[in-house]
Amino acid sequence: VAVVRDQAGRLHAFANACAHRGAKILPDGAGKTPRSGLICPYHAWTYDHTGKLIIAPGMKNSVNFEESEVRLAPLCMEVFHGFIFVNHCESAKPLAECLGDLPEKLPEWFGVD
Repeated sequence: VAVVRDQAGRLHAFANACAHRGAKILPDGAGKTPRSGLICPYHAWTYDHTGKLIIAPGMKNSVNFEESEVRLAPLCMEVFHGFIFVNHCESAKPLAECLGDLPEKLPEWFGVD
């Protein structure tokens, strides 16, 4: 899983796999991504921080290749009291529906979200 902030500070979660050959776009662990974007080490396909493909070396002359239609696979993500929850299931219930009475118990520890 890759979780990044775009230039406006919004969080985005993606499968940590290039749309081209599936190579990891981010190494294991935490760190900062380059300002130029998320760069696949295999063929240097580069994605912006919203997951959109912005550079695909060697693909200009490819038949039926639409750079604008390629992006990293987005994942469902929600932030709750500063914690980032990522879910691979597109049909999952919203996080709030799964937390039970936890939201009522947390304000004394974390304040109002």
